[in-house]
Amino acid sequence: QHQQAQLQQRVGMNYAAFGACELGRQLRQRKIREQRLRREMSKLPQPEPTSFNEMRTNFSKQRPLFMEMLKTERLYVDSLHVVVSRFMLPLQVALENYAMPILTKREIAVVF
Repeated sequence: QHQQAQLQQRVGMNYAAFGACELGRQLRQRKIREQRLRREMSKLPQPEPTSFNEMRTNFSKQRPLFMEMLKTERLYVDSLHVVVSRFMLPLQVALENYAMPILTKREIAVVF
């Protein structure tokens, strides 16, 4: 019965690790899409401003884009923080503190 409880705990944590892995995959895909968008944007011709007013006009047009990128990056970092604090660190603590850890050190390295 003790082994069955350990197995259920291990399966439950593997499911949690899978959830973290899936979240990580989605975050990586989002990051890749953002990088592609930035790459495509960098290919667009950039007019050379000839006056301060033109520079200010160009900046005011680009500002919403920069703000959206900043917002997306903050969300990405916040999501990574959740993955680390809710999944990775508890798994590492379990690895150090329990005789039969939920995941091995190698499995944790593969997931994260």
